[in-house]
Amino acid sequence: MKTLYSEFIKVSEEAYPNEACGFIIKKESSSKAFLRLCVNEAEKPTQEFKVSPKEYLAVKKEGKIVAIFHSHPNFSAHPSDADKRVSENLDLPSYICSYPHPEICVYEPNGYVPPMVGRVFSFGINDCYTLVRDYFKQELNLMLADYEREDYFWERGEDLYLDNFAKEGFKEVDDGLTNLKKHDLLLCCIESTLPNHAAIYLGDGNILHHINNRLSSKQPLSYQWVKYVHSVIRHKSQL
Repeated sequence: MKTLYSEFIKVSEEAYPNEACGFIIKKESSSKAFLRLCVNEAEKPTQEFKVSPKEYLAVKKEGKIVAIFHSHPNFSAHPSDADKRVSENLDLPSYICSYPHPEICVYEPNGYVPPMVGRVFSFGINDCYTLVRDYFKQELNLMLADYEREDYFWERGEDLYLDNFAKEGFKEVDDGLTNLKKHDLLLCCIESTLPNHAAIYLGDGNILHHINNRLSSKQPLSYQWVKYVHSVIRHKSQL
């Protein structure tokens, strides 16, 4: 793979100040790997990268994906939490190139899960639903499906939470906020008529959640958050 290092630096320079991104591919007819660049569709391409599902599927048809590549403009090549999660989710190593001071770092999947508190938000990678999945796996050994979701799904009339949580064994609690139990999920509507945020009730009046543009945090369930609550759901194992 080191034969591609000079190309990593070249494409990082060409994309600067945005992040370059793509995949390292091998075709069945050749043992030689090559870099397949992709369009960075992130809202903040200078800080993150995003490949559309359509392009990802197209890349998979070109050969076997053996690694992920992206650059870090004006930052070290050290992988962020989001970088690690992408690598873990796809079970692929990540090659990261810093620019304009070229350095290349390789991250290998090793089962990494970031701490519950202090995560940097990245929609679809480290967001409120990711936190919910990690919490229930860690605390109750429950494996919730990782549903495909696009940012602002609620503006397109999609109901990620209520459409899918019944499949995962959750039921709505009739008395909601008046009878909260540890591990309950508070589904919230923030500037939306559909639930677009989830918070985990930790007991003792505290919640754990992850809001866009903020670090994941534990905080009191104050009126500030109660007013957004659409419904409370509870897993069948806790009924």
